[in-house]
Amino acid sequence: MKNTFWLLIIQSTLLLSACTGGQTEYWLEQAENYLDKKPDSTLIFLEKIKNPDQLADYPKAKYDLFQTIAGFRKGQAIRTDSLLTKAIDIFIANNDSAKTSNACFWSGFINMQTANYMRADSFFTLGIPFATNPVVRTRLYEYSGFALLYKGNAKQALQQHIQSLQDSAFIPAAYQAEVLAEIGQAYRYSEQTDSAIIYYLKAIRKSLEIESREQTAFFYQKISEIEKEKGNIRNATEALKASQSLCNTRTSYPYHMLAQAQIYIASGETDSARVYLQKAIQSTNTYVATRAYQLLARLYEKNKTDEQIYYAWKNYEGSFSNISGDAESRIMTQRYQEELLKNENNQLKLKKKQQDIYLLSLCLILITACTLWYLVYSRLRKKKIIGEQQLKEQELKNQVAQLEKERELISLRERATALREQLFRRLSASQKIPSLSGKAKENTDDNKSRLTSEEIDELIETVNNIWSGFAERLKNTYPLLRTKDIAFCCLLKSGISTKDLASIYYITPSAISQKKARMKREKFGVEDDNLSLDDLLNAF
Repeated sequence: MKNTFWLLIIQSTLLLSACTGGQTEYWLEQAENYLDKKPDSTLIFLEKIKNPDQLADYPKAKYDLFQTIAGFRKGQAIRTDSLLTKAIDIFIANNDSAKTSNACFWSGFINMQTANYMRADSFFTLGIPFATNPVVRTRLYEYSGFALLYKGNAKQALQQHIQSLQDSAFIPAAYQAEVLAEIGQAYRYSEQTDSAIIYYLKAIRKSLEIESREQTAFFYQKISEIEKEKGNIRNATEALKASQSLCNTRTSYPYHMLAQAQIYIASGETDSARVYLQKAIQSTNTYVATRAYQLLARLYEKNKTDEQIYYAWKNYEGSFSNISGDAESRIMTQRYQEELLKNENNQLKLKKKQQDIYLLSLCLILITACTLWYLVYSRLRKKKIIGEQQLKEQELKNQVAQLEKERELISLRERATALREQLFRRLSASQKIPSLSGKAKENTDDNKSRLTSEEIDELIETVNNIWSGFAERLKNTYPLLRTKDIAFCCLLKSGISTKDLASIYYITPSAISQKKARMKREKFGVEDDNLSLDDLLNAF
């Protein structure tokens, strides 16, 4: 019973720990599922994990990785890479190549944001051998090239970008176009503009395969910028027109006007540039309008028209103020969203704590119920055992008493038998009873008893004395009995056998049996066939 009680306690404890551990794995799995699409949901799921610092190494490494990625995508403050550095070692020890490469990428990305390009490149390079996913491996090569480019090592950057092409057959076409465009950008920074244009054209062909008009327009715009830097105004204009034809929307139109104006400014055609800047100024996009006002003011400065310069710079300052106001509004909106998210997280934390309290309360109730059940069961079991022991003792006492009674009864019967035999041997009629005299008699006379009247009286008196007035009680109870009948009953009470009775009465044993049955029915009035005359007299 004690083993059962402790087993229940252990099962309750394991149930509580299993629920906590199982919930942690569930929240981590859900956080990973929403990591790429809904970082808000990832953060919410991670908030449900209680005491993350007390997690085991591997779950803690996953928690730190998911927290870093989701937090960065939500615009939270950039964290140091110390947690991810430790996580990388844990992932490597657990042979988790996918998360190792992912953690290396984000560690490098964090260092990119803090302008620590050398350390960033070391993480990107570390993650490449572990990257089993071609997309991740391509991205590691790609960002290693960016880090090297920002370090000022354009040639090595170009080599890393070219290496990113080795998995081009296993990555989506849209991403292939981006990789080709980035190689073109690397050639551009290496001052190999012709090669840069070649790769941008390859990117355009790849984007046309998937019919991505906006991406193609963007690549044409980059070619336009390169042609403008080379001084090929005609080619720059044609590339820009191609971009405009692919993405000719109301929102993209101002960008094209501004870009065309910059091309004319680079070629020295200020009048044409001024016309396109005036069109760009009409844009509802404050950034485009502000940039157009700035360029227009600089054009006016070259022509020395003071009034136009004044109004151009005044408009620029007004537009810039609008940009600042919009930026401040966005900052306030972002802060509001962050506070709203914090409030939601706090509510989720409160709900999680309530669930924990309910779970702990349930376990406590279960343990208390088990304890009470054990105490009650133990007490009832003890009472049952005591009762069984007492019952066994009582049965034993009864058996002993029964044995004692049986022994006494046997002893009394033996004494009575001995006494009866002794008394019967003193009777004068004892010589006429074969079992007492030791002589065999033969049935030769008629149905008269061989016992004389004196012997009958002596027999009745002897039996009456031995069995406490047996003859008198018999005569008083059954008045139909005659003296010979009472004598016959006394012989039966004395235990005289049927054979001896047959010898005494000179009849057959069967006649004795018939005599008994007839006397029982006629003299005693007993009709029960199951009750014999001998039983009746022995009990009387």
